[in-house]
Amino acid sequence: MNRPWLAILLVISAVAPACGSAPPSPPDGGLQAFQTVAELTVGVNRFAFALEEADGAPLADARVRADFYSLASGTPQFAGSAWARYEALTAQTPHRHPDGSVHMHAEVRGIYVIPGIRFDRAGPWGAAFSVTGSSGRTRQTGLAFFVLERPATPAVGAPVPAVDTPKARTADGLSEVCTHDPPDHMHQVSVAEALAAHRPFVVVFATPAFCRSRVCGPVLDLVLGVEPRFKDRVEFIHVEPYDLEAARAGRFGLGPAARAFGLPSEPWVFVVGADGRVAAKLEGIFGSQELEAAIRLVAD
Repeated sequence: MNRPWLAILLVISAVAPACGSAPPSPPDGGLQAFQTVAELTVGVNRFAFALEEADGAPLADARVRADFYSLASGTPQFAGSAWARYEALTAQTPHRHPDGSVHMHAEVRGIYVIPGIRFDRAGPWGAAFSVTGSSGRTRQTGLAFFVLERPATPAVGAPVPAVDTPKARTADGLSEVCTHDPPDHMHQVSVAEALAAHRPFVVVFATPAFCRSRVCGPVLDLVLGVEPRFKDRVEFIHVEPYDLEAARAGRFGLGPAARAFGLPSEPWVFVVGADGRVAAKLEGIFGSQELEAAIRLVAD
């Protein structure tokens, strides 16, 4: 979190009593908050953020209350409070030793999620967090963010574009359309085909080899781990968001499917019902509990 957001939080602290909420203290203890979603819009949202200590160590499994403020008028206006839920994602990273042996190192990456938070206007907003760790000590931090009038990606309840996402049925073909190691099997049906068949599906936009957020691989592995429990009822589709031929030559640009979906970041998961409309969407990091709950919206 950069310094201007700290100044905003101090303003929030000063005016919070007039807004009808208990005032948060100024940020202390070196605790920092980072927004982990790029798309927040007027209406109902999935709000997600990470917490880190001053040395960069993640703060896991804390009790976090968020107070939200609209900053559009120049004077923070209290808009409501909510409790956050901690979601963890375990990343398995191969580590090669000097003797040539390879071991998998596990790294847990966690975020805090507030599902169903509603923002009633576009513009700048602030969130002040009261964070209680395992020691029982409560600290304050916060962040500022921007709410858009409408999403770039298909909204919940909106139809998804019928794009012919790349497919492959052979091992050689898979390596051309997939950067997972080894290539995964979720490239046998396109989004357009799933829509035409009126079959619910999960489409994950993730690129393990070229991911700028560094969480595409773990997110894709999570989807692959969940897929066996739902594959009889739901189609699973993996799409590389970038044009792979260009990316392998060092030129990065979104592929046709990612452009059609309006992706502002990666990774993304869209859960789509048999009616072709978005039932849920997840951006960035999420846990298996959150993913499975989203899939059950179309599988049950």
